[in-house]
Amino acid sequence: MTILFVRQFFPQAPPFDGLRWAIASARRFSPGSRVILLGDERQPTNLCEYHNLKDYSETADRIGAIYQHRHTSPEFFIKCSILGWCYVYDFWKKHNLDRVVVLDTDVLTFADLDRECQHWQDVDMTMSHPEGHVQGPMIINNVTALEAYISLLTDCYSGKAPDGVFQGPECTMTFWRHVARLNPFRVGDTSEIKNGATWDHNLCQGYHNYEHNGVSKVMRFHNFQPYCLRGNDLVRFNILHCWGYWKNRMAELARHGGVSA
Repeated sequence: MTILFVRQFFPQAPPFDGLRWAIASARRFSPGSRVILLGDERQPTNLCEYHNLKDYSETADRIGAIYQHRHTSPEFFIKCSILGWCYVYDFWKKHNLDRVVVLDTDVLTFADLDRECQHWQDVDMTMSHPEGHVQGPMIINNVTALEAYISLLTDCYSGKAPDGVFQGPECTMTFWRHVARLNPFRVGDTSEIKNGATWDHNLCQGYHNYEHNGVSKVMRFHNFQPYCLRGNDLVRFNILHCWGYWKNRMAELARHGGVSA
């Protein structure tokens, strides 16, 4: 199995030290997986297997040339996040991959993802749907899901958007929601609890009645793995998505998991 991080350089973005902790945690907890950073020359190349984005830019260049900004957030951020999946697509095709877990660079891993993905082997892809919010996909078992995403982008930016699409603000999450709705894919929900464990959507959100202190979920570490109370049950988290308050404190969480970087 492949764990893939995609990191593009944002000139307007503040310095970010979390990437090395994200990669170190994936390598520590998923030792049998191929951990890859797909980045540009401004990213560190010695953290794991590294590939340069420019070697997989054919689809991103084509979509980028016709991109239309339809969001209230800054264009550089929305465009880069949308095009990031184009790089994933070209990388998949060139290397003939069969299963990929795509993680944001502010995601920490605390489980063997190869083992945890066995719960999702019968779906084409997964998304996360806590209380209407959509994040993902994280797990892709079938390249046709990526093909559908690229096809939808091409249609939308070429004036051929399907009904109900491209009528309001669009970003990566809304495009993937359209892909899931418009195609007969088997879509898993990683916010579900499988064998006592789940995949975090956003550490700062308290969806599904997880214990929350007003800033983020309250995590307790046992044997280097994070747990959060949901009612009277402790639920184990395979990953933590370190948004907001936690984005610049990833090292603190990683060290609780026995990670060094």
